[in-house]
Amino acid sequence: MKISKRNRPLVLISLILFPMVIILCSFSLNVQAGPPIPEPDPNNGWHWDVDVGDQIYFEGEFILTNSTNGEVYSMWKDIWIYNITTIEDVIIDWLGTHEFSQVNATQCYYNVTEGELEAYYDGYSSEIALFGYDSTDPITHRIRAGNNGIPFILPINGSSGVEVDILAPIINETFYYPMGNMAFNAFDNYAFDVGLNRIHFWNSTDGFFSDGYYYDNGTLEYGEVYLEAYMGDGPIYINATIRQVNNYDITDEVEWGVNVGDEIPFTMYMGSSDVDDADEIILNITHFDEVLFNKSKNSFSDEDNIYMVYQAVFADMFMWNGTDYNFIENTMISASNNFYPQYYDEVGGDPIMPLLWPINVPLEDYEFMWNLDTLRIWEGMRYDTINIMENGLLEFELSNSTSIDYVEIQMNKTTGITKSFLNINSEEEVMYFEVRSQTLVDWSVNVGDILYYKNNEEDLWDEKATILGIGSVYANMSEMFVPMGIALPSGQPEYQFFSYLYANIFEWDSNTNSWDLDDGRPFAIANIYWPISPLQFEFGPPVLMPEGTTSSELSGLFDFYSSVFDVITYSPGHVLLRNSTLDRELNFYFDETSGRVTMMSGWMKQPTPGSDWNYMSIYPKFYEALTPGSNSFTLSTDFDSGITVSMDVDVSIGVPEAALIYNYFTMNPVNVSLPNGTAMAYFDQLFVNHYLISGNITMTITLPTSIDLTEMIFFFYAYNMSGTHEWDSPPPEFYIDSVTYNFVLNTITIEMPAWDRGVISAMAYFSIEDIPDTVEEIPGYNIFFLSLMMIIVSGLVIRKVRKK
Repeated sequence: MKISKRNRPLVLISLILFPMVIILCSFSLNVQAGPPIPEPDPNNGWHWDVDVGDQIYFEGEFILTNSTNGEVYSMWKDIWIYNITTIEDVIIDWLGTHEFSQVNATQCYYNVTEGELEAYYDGYSSEIALFGYDSTDPITHRIRAGNNGIPFILPINGSSGVEVDILAPIINETFYYPMGNMAFNAFDNYAFDVGLNRIHFWNSTDGFFSDGYYYDNGTLEYGEVYLEAYMGDGPIYINATIRQVNNYDITDEVEWGVNVGDEIPFTMYMGSSDVDDADEIILNITHFDEVLFNKSKNSFSDEDNIYMVYQAVFADMFMWNGTDYNFIENTMISASNNFYPQYYDEVGGDPIMPLLWPINVPLEDYEFMWNLDTLRIWEGMRYDTINIMENGLLEFELSNSTSIDYVEIQMNKTTGITKSFLNINSEEEVMYFEVRSQTLVDWSVNVGDILYYKNNEEDLWDEKATILGIGSVYANMSEMFVPMGIALPSGQPEYQFFSYLYANIFEWDSNTNSWDLDDGRPFAIANIYWPISPLQFEFGPPVLMPEGTTSSELSGLFDFYSSVFDVITYSPGHVLLRNSTLDRELNFYFDETSGRVTMMSGWMKQPTPGSDWNYMSIYPKFYEALTPGSNSFTLSTDFDSGITVSMDVDVSIGVPEAALIYNYFTMNPVNVSLPNGTAMAYFDQLFVNHYLISGNITMTITLPTSIDLTEMIFFFYAYNMSGTHEWDSPPPEFYIDSVTYNFVLNTITIEMPAWDRGVISAMAYFSIEDIPDTVEEIPGYNIFFLSLMMIIVSGLVIRKVRKK
């Protein structure tokens, strides 16, 4: 037996006192206690070695079986507390009218709330032992044990202690024999063992028996019985074990695997949807305390409720609301005692939701609490099958062979914390919770952060997402995969929780120069199995994944598309998906540190019947706030295009705020190739509150030294300026006011006014030898190209002059 820490001082005191008790007892063995059994007779040395005010405690385990059909209809454990109230001389009719000494006791329970014992049945006192001696009667001794199937108290004869050799035939003749005709079965054999203070009765035909071991003071130390009792509508079989204990504390063996201050985070869902919001909850252990519960079906009478003490664990509960925790104070999350690892009573036919279990419970205690018999006993219980397994975890499975009713509990044996709990009822309602593991992902953004990005499909949208909160969602993955004929990846649970970022999504309106609220929706969804949840695509293409996502962790998602793309290649920060038959590709680039999707572009098709191919690109954009006065900065990029771009911008006033929202990269963000030239970089730029910008914007492009500017011609394209989804000449506000071409620094400096819309542009080049014969083949040639051509030609002339 393990000893809880809080009882170790008591154990130490007991060890110190125990030798003293032994010494004191050695002086009292020959002293006759009282009160005596009536009848003055020299041979009458019988007396009781208990007295009024004594308390005797028995722990019992009982199984009651229907003798007709063999079904167990009750099984329980309990502590029986007897307080001896009177020992009186009575004259009653028991095998004739005689004088007896009768020990009366009340049965009590410990009212932990009041801190004292209280009697059942309004303090009613009843017989617990009866003994008579009459030297003039043919039957000299008579004994009875109240209504018990085994005597709890035996009288002592003289100074010799309990004399089982004398008492065995007395009990057989005057207790079990008449009781065999009235209440119990009859025994046809008995035996005794003086050295062990044991009396054993049995029926050689039916297997019934009573086996008791007694202390020297006559009280039962340990007993086992298998009896046929005539009660109720017919005889029942009683299997019972009874052990005397030295106190009525039935929580002293309970050992928890948590301490005050420990936190238990878990995710929970209750409902009937395939996909629905879930709750994130943290329990903070605050204290342990004894509580008193009303326990039904824990006695011989199905109508009697008994009171039982449990040790309960209390915690403060914090429930996440998306941005903060709602506080619920002092909630009881578990209760256990030496008999029952969990408090379980009639709760609508289902086990209560256990969050925490003791860690020192033997498997047989669970099997006694939950088994095929107890499942049948409890009214409304829907389960007819149960499995209890130890395989690293402690697992419970309860099911119904004719319905979908199902319960699965997995418990960590080291901590006692329930790892997961699943309950499905016949109405297809689900209760599922797990210690938080599936949603343990880290996002690189916080509530209040703003992300800017471009979404190019049939239309071009500049969008921003304002993070409002972080939530959790429950999903039945089978319901998601099975209709598509796809198997859930091996090792993944059917029921999953996902962490998601919830955001307000705004779209830029160039006409009103403002962000218009589109809607509020999940912005990014992931768990430990899916850096991008299959749910994500119901709300838009992915923009963000958890921090630290690697290419290999995306294989589950992109294997999902293996029916669309026959070649999938994984490399650091990049996944290439290719349909070799149609020569279509999808490139997925991301930052493995932050989880940002830096570019997703190409052809996409969902692996569901009837889905169509569509071209799309999505990528983040950087935000540069423009403050009043002069602003000089270098543009950021996620891709090395070989060029460096810087800007100088003057702003007149600071309210509202002016800003540049931009990105540049080497990939074509639209599904239209440049009509001519080789692209060096693509730009996506949007000026917010462009009217606050005073003067021209200066953009300086520094080219790599590997490019010989004397051999190259550079020019710009702009996309969809005419509304035809084609590459055109730049918009009017993009026309070049002045261009400076620096051969020494290898730079091109362009001055232009700010424009009032988002513009996707491309910087392309020709080698001089590859200039088209017809300049009209190059959109914008007559302005931008001509300006650059003049500068380049001038530069060539200057260089040749200098060489001479």
